[in-house]
Amino acid sequence: LSPRAVVSMASYMNRVLPNARLDTPGDYAAAVNLCLRERQVRRGMQVDTAQANVALTQANYIMEEAQAHGVKMVNRFQARFPKKMINAHGYGKKGDCCLLFYRGDLDRACAMPGIAIVGTRNPSRQGTELTTLITEEAVKQGFNIISGLARGCDTIAHRVALARQGTTTAFLAHGFDTVYPPENRELMEQIEESGGLVASEYPMHERMTARSFIMRDRLQAALSDAVVVVEAGEKSGSKYAFKAAQEMNRETFITRLSADFSAEHESSMLSLFDFGPIVLTPENTAEALAQLKKTHSGK
Repeated sequence: LSPRAVVSMASYMNRVLPNARLDTPGDYAAAVNLCLRERQVRRGMQVDTAQANVALTQANYIMEEAQAHGVKMVNRFQARFPKKMINAHGYGKKGDCCLLFYRGDLDRACAMPGIAIVGTRNPSRQGTELTTLITEEAVKQGFNIISGLARGCDTIAHRVALARQGTTTAFLAHGFDTVYPPENRELMEQIEESGGLVASEYPMHERMTARSFIMRDRLQAALSDAVVVVEAGEKSGSKYAFKAAQEMNRETFITRLSADFSAEHESSMLSLFDFGPIVLTPENTAEALAQLKKTHSGK
């Protein structure tokens, strides 16, 4: 079932069956079948006791593995689930976030205004300088710096935030038993230890795929109040975060073109101008972020 179908069923179960006894796999199967029927999800689909037993075994395994590795969980029906992420979607598709695995300070990250700073894995000199400048100013103004732990601009944003004693959040495209890229394992640990947040939709042992990186990008946009694309190539995942931000009515920023950008990066950045983002420069960054924070505070 799609995440949206699962959310619909779970919402129905919470409302209609709040006190239902679910002591056996047979009880679970009956409850799921009721939801399938009443929510009109895949008509004709039925779950039997054996299937429910397998699902419960898998669920218990996921929870035990998470606990063994110090990973906490929060689902969208709990009060602590990030409100901004309840309707996380992008690219014209509904892809609700049902369950979040995390280490670090979830409450702190969610209480702050957030800005996702993303870009190419191979930034130019100017791209590196702009990532540093924008991150430093965002930290100064009290933003949670959100990125994806990737090489290049992501790593720069996380490291600068830590160096300036700021808060930073890293979203993973895989389970917590993996670190990608491998050289960022220490960085991930530093984020957790500093009071930041590392989060993922994926349980332990879930491997990364091309799609999981795209889905990760939408979560960066969802938790943020704005997405900044510093420098990006034609196939950069940063463009997915940018598009998801626009679909979720987040502010979008890009940086001014530089002579240091490659022809590919220049062409890619030019394509984003058509969507009407605000262009950040060293001269207007402080004012633009102050206005963004003022807007956030007024919500």
